[in-house]
Amino acid sequence: MNKHRKWTIAVLAVLALFLLLNYAIWKLYTQDLLDHGDGWMVGDLARTGYIPGSRQPRKNTDTLPRRHIKSSEYAGQQATVVTVGDSFSNGIGGGENRFYQDWIASLNGFDVLNVQPLPSVTEIDTIAILLNSGYLKQVGAKHVVMEVVAREIYPTYLQWQKKFDFDETRDLKSLNSLLAKLRWEHRVPKVAFVNSGNLKFVFNTLAYRFDDNAFFSDVFSARLDRPMFTAPEGDRLLFYRNDIEYVAAINTRLDRLEKLNADLNALADRLAQQGIRLYFMPAVDKYDLYAGFLVDNPYPKNAFFESFRKLDKRYTFIDTKGILLRELESGKKDIFHADDTHWNWKASRRIFENVGFQPLR
Repeated sequence: MNKHRKWTIAVLAVLALFLLLNYAIWKLYTQDLLDHGDGWMVGDLARTGYIPGSRQPRKNTDTLPRRHIKSSEYAGQQATVVTVGDSFSNGIGGGENRFYQDWIASLNGFDVLNVQPLPSVTEIDTIAILLNSGYLKQVGAKHVVMEVVAREIYPTYLQWQKKFDFDETRDLKSLNSLLAKLRWEHRVPKVAFVNSGNLKFVFNTLAYRFDDNAFFSDVFSARLDRPMFTAPEGDRLLFYRNDIEYVAAINTRLDRLEKLNADLNALADRLAQQGIRLYFMPAVDKYDLYAGFLVDNPYPKNAFFESFRKLDKRYTFIDTKGILLRELESGKKDIFHADDTHWNWKASRRIFENVGFQPLR
């Protein structure tokens, strides 16, 4: 009996220590990363890399005088500008005035409609379908902004060199019904204080001292030559593995940029026939923007923007890297969120202070 009692006490003691350690790590570190609570959010890079020093907690707030319309809320309004894009177009970075569309609306006095990309097709396909089906005419669009995060340009547009059907159309009534149902989903799971993240936090805290991606993480952490964020560790740059994984692929396929440019020119010509101007806005990757400020940067330079600028275009190219790099060089901080892969309101405002929405003649 005494032997069984000792084993029981030992097991209970180990369990109590396990729970106590988890609770201490949770309360001191990981709760602030994993359990946002009360409307607060933390960026995916700090959360999935378990890096509290880059944490920038924020709430979603909207203070601009004009707000955009979501396609799921569309009820027959007219919109001068239509935007089509990924997470950057859907305010996933969070925080103050997180939608760049609200900056377009407020800076220009426009009504702006954000349309979700149609399922299983690209942004180019979506815009062509919106045009051919009469949707853009229905909303009164004069400008269409196509946004794509730069790291996805290779797998989406360069890897397979897809041939686009610029004549594809759909029934307008069915299209309106579909767009009313589409919403961008971004959910962060709730966790209890005993979770695998506590162990990952301990491991990553040690591993990041020896390796930029803690040997296994999809989140890289590298040192900047100066503080460029107002987070506690303002001289640390967090970015996704994909930011550098696709660099080599893009750099060896720069010739394919000409086809992408030709496809955009063809789309722009189609839109122009109905008096609509096309704007192409590749959202610069965080690594690409900050690469020149990294200490002893061992990673390759991304040549996408530098190469794409040289091509002849019949649409408006929104050079997000060029615009935002000037902000960094002038000493501006927090152009991107320190803890996330998305830019913040400072970037959105500066970009669209540099973009003039002129009607086609």
